[in-house]
Amino acid sequence: MKLPFALVLLATAVVAGVSVFTRADAPAARIHLPTYPIHLGSGLPNESISGSFEITNPGTAPLEFEITPSCACSNVTPQSGAVEPHRSVMVSLSVTLPNAFDSPRDVVLQIASSDPYRPSAAVSVFADCPLPFSVLPAALNFGTLSTGETLPTKQVVLGPLALEEGESAPAAAPGFQWRLDRSTFDVSEQRTQDGELTLNITPRRYDEAILLTDNLRVSDGEHEIVVPLSARYAPAILIAPRRIPLPAKQAADEPLVYRLIAFSPAGKDLGDLLRVDAPDGVEVVELNEPTARSHRKQLQLTVSGEDSLPNEPAAISLSFTNLDVSAEVTLLPARQLTD
Repeated sequence: MKLPFALVLLATAVVAGVSVFTRADAPAARIHLPTYPIHLGSGLPNESISGSFEITNPGTAPLEFEITPSCACSNVTPQSGAVEPHRSVMVSLSVTLPNAFDSPRDVVLQIASSDPYRPSAAVSVFADCPLPFSVLPAALNFGTLSTGETLPTKQVVLGPLALEEGESAPAAAPGFQWRLDRSTFDVSEQRTQDGELTLNITPRRYDEAILLTDNLRVSDGEHEIVVPLSARYAPAILIAPRRIPLPAKQAADEPLVYRLIAFSPAGKDLGDLLRVDAPDGVEVVELNEPTARSHRKQLQLTVSGEDSLPNEPAAISLSFTNLDVSAEVTLLPARQLTD
């Protein structure tokens, strides 16, 4: 009697001492990691916070692994190694916090392993750097200010942190202190009996285009927090073009006509053209509708005849109803262009 080919093959394998396994029965390494983010705790700026976690191998073959942190601010030991079946390896790690309060640190540990079903995995790690006291807001930006306008005042409020449930208030309120790095802002203070401090901050006046920056350093006597301050000054009104070159000659019956744009870099509403101080024979009118409210105006400048051409540079001053400052445009005679 002839045996089926498959039965003959199996019998041959058994006689030869070879075991027959399916893929699921083959020895394999497996990796088991924490499934939740690891919170290392809280600390001060630039402080190093330490912790640990386990890499476990519930498989039937040695597990090889290699760890790559997402940030140079972290240190892992060991970074690579092997875990025997049904054993664990403890991984120690440390994370350096940022150099400012209220800046948590998040790190992802990418782990490559010999687990055929999970060759790549990750563990999330984070640490906190909480504020030691309340500072609101964390930064002040006054935006773009126009030279000559009323300067705005904004506030920074310092106070104790809100108490968690079950916490008791400290015996004494913190004695807050403050200072500026460059004194480009004016600061006045108001204190309350419960320890809260309100700082009223106003940019100092400048009559030129300039960027103001400063650091407000506030402290409770033990910890210091930096509040960045910034403001940008721009001319209240700009005229484009600012200089108008005139021809050497002009036909007596043909006026010279130029288009101008007046605008507020700070986005302020100019209002209507209020006053024009110009030489005789020079006229400036607004081309916008009288009721149009905008930070940008179209103007028309007209030089009526050759007798109106100036021999020297002539300044024309323009002012608008909504701003207390004026802007100038200059007429340049032809001979001035070749000097």
